[in-house]
Amino acid sequence: MHALEVRLNGRVVALAGAEDLSVLSQTISAVGRLGRKTRRSASRSGKTDIHLNVGGLTARTLGKPNEHLNWLSLKPLKIGDEVQVRVISITTATRPTGRSPADDNKRKDDQQRRWFELARKEYFRLRGKYEKGAR
Repeated sequence: MHALEVRLNGRVVALAGAEDLSVLSQTISAVGRLGRKTRRSASRSGKTDIHLNVGGLTARTLGKPNEHLNWLSLKPLKIGDEVQVRVISITTATRPTGRSPADDNKRKDDQQRRWFELARKEYFRLRGKYEKGAR
């Protein structure tokens, strides 16, 4: 199987892969004040967060439910850390540390309902500004 060997400061932190994956990714995210000219956010109080994530998505057959798999989730990084990723082919990978349903229709419906309600509220708030004759 295809897999990712992820090293942090020379140490292997994940051998990510599975026989039923269709997506496998590694990302580094930096959020916050990343440069001197970045506007400070009141909600973040000038803090910067840098994280490493390794995950995937299954594509199973025979009606088996698909899952999001995680090998590393929000692993904190600091300035000077070195992350290496190597694409490999292996027979056995590290067991994922987390899983969540990928085909969760109720969660999707709930999210769509929340977006609808927000859009509806915003529509009525702005309606008078853009529609002639609206109160």
